Amino acid sequence: MTSPEKLRLALEATPAHTIDEVLQTMRAMEAALAAPDLLPDDGIGWFHRLYLEVTERVREEASGETFEDPEFIAVLDVEFANLYFSALQQFLAGSPKTPRAWRPLFRESENGSIAPIQFALAGMNAHINRDLAVALCRLWSQRSGESRSRQKADFLKINDLLAGVQEEVKSLFLTGSLRRLDRAFGNVDDIVAMWSIVEARNAAWIHGEVLHALGGESSLLGRMHLDSIDGMVGLASRGLLIDLDARRGSIAP
Repeated sequence: MTSPEKLRLALEATPAHTIDEVLQTMRAMEAALAAPDLLPDDGIGWFHRLYLEVTERVREEASGETFEDPEFIAVLDVEFANLYFSALQQFLAGSPKTPRAWRPLFRESENGSIAPIQFALAGMNAHINRDLAVALCRLWSQRSGESRSRQKADFLKINDLLAGVQEEVKSLFLTGSLRRLDRAFGNVDDIVAMWSIVEARNAAWIHGEVLHALGGESSLLGRMHLDSIDGMVGLASRGLLIDLDARRGSIAP
């Protein structure tokens, strides 16, 4: 299981203020999740490895000439990551304020009947479908008057980057070194087919615009809208984490 104390220590430096600080925290978390006393199939760890890889790629692109507004991408990335850090901190503290979108992944992280890719997708579902909308809304509130059309063009460029990452993830989890592990589960391919990074990000942009138009988290309607998103995303994560109950034999070749 996840070591709460090690993760709490890794999260002490949050909230992060730069992408470099985000990566520093994530690497400390990775070390905690990979500690010798932890199980190698911890669900949070499977998601975290994927998110760390994505964040490193965004960091590389943001420092180059890929984006028209690299500052927006960098600030969004930090705001986005801090929502993940905060959700995990709340869960580790036993807080009832832990977003419902995240609870299925955190609660089921020790369930050995759930395939690694299911954990990875459930984490992306919570983080993109819930947190990305919140991060966008917060940035628009802080940076009013900026060109949202230019920001969206950069946002879509990240979609292209992540579409490639998703294919690599499928290859990693469903072939190669993890193939034997995933054979022990049922129709994992059906779970993978249920979810798309690009579609989730497209929906997150729309939800962010609606949340911002409603006044954000400071307004009653904004909070009601976010609560609705939170519940729906949590429901989707429970579906992604369904116990396939179809493990057959040994994972040995």
